[in-house]
Amino acid sequence: MAKITKDHAEKAAKKLSATIIPGAKHDIAKIFYENKLIAQFGIRRGSKKDLPHDYVPEQLHLTKSQFMEFVLCRISQSDWIALLIQKGIVETMLKSSDPDEKTPHRRKKPGRPDS
Repeated sequence: MAKITKDHAEKAAKKLSATIIPGAKHDIAKIFYENKLIAQFGIRRGSKKDLPHDYVPEQLHLTKSQFMEFVLCRISQSDWIALLIQKGIVETMLKSSDPDEKTPHRRKKPGRPDS
């Protein structure tokens, strides 16, 4: 498996339309969905492009191979969101009959009884 580098982290941040917060040693990429923070990861500020960023996939709730697929555009941003919803990491807001009322909805995990 290829080493995950600063370039990969920057591509992921751009593809996810992340908000970048500058820091002393790391910039923080914050990803929002429906105005809620759903993930964030650090991008090292060193000038070496080959600095390892092996922690990024876990912080995006992906395996290393899924992350590489994402960076190589084989997984889209909407596919990533769908995966997070499926894992129960992200809640979607479903509109009820009242357009001003929003109800949080979390997909049920298999094998879990209704509560």
